[in-house]
Amino acid sequence: MVLLTMISAARSRNIRFFLFAQSLFQLEQKYDKDAHTIKGNCDNWVFLTSREEVLLKEISFLCGQTSKGPLISTSELQRLNKEIGEALILFGRENPLVTELPDIDEYRFKEYSAMEKTAQSLPDIHKYDIEKVLSDINSGNVPIPFSKEVYGEDLYSDGSIKAKKNNKDLFDW
Repeated sequence: MVLLTMISAARSRNIRFFLFAQSLFQLEQKYDKDAHTIKGNCDNWVFLTSREEVLLKEISFLCGQTSKGPLISTSELQRLNKEIGEALILFGRENPLVTELPDIDEYRFKEYSAMEKTAQSLPDIHKYDIEKVLSDINSGNVPIPFSKEVYGEDLYSDGSIKAKKNNKDLFDW
């Protein structure tokens, strides 16, 4: 349900997803009736190959008809040449296109130089002296944590705070 909502909302906000499905059967098995909405919100389809009859018929139908029959038949879809990277592209409201996609190894990606790193400094570290904090609270210079002054009601204090010598319990409420 989350995927369905994200895809439906994102499209109107110019956010794009790249979804890959091995088969319509798997999509429908995972998303049940929502699979139709998911497919309906996908403007661009890249079809490589399949033997799934339902998918072949749907893609053939989406490609359109001529006066003599389908623009591309299910039989022609099954014979796209994988060796040369033939693929059918359904792109928005444009006419379908059968093209050759180069093998991933043939793509030339731009190489970027390493980013220059600038020195960064850590923020100042403030050390607190617990004895001074307790002294300030006892003298009334700062309000008692969780007190009437801070929260508008006296929750935890009886009015006195004392530091204990052992480090486990610092407050004696």
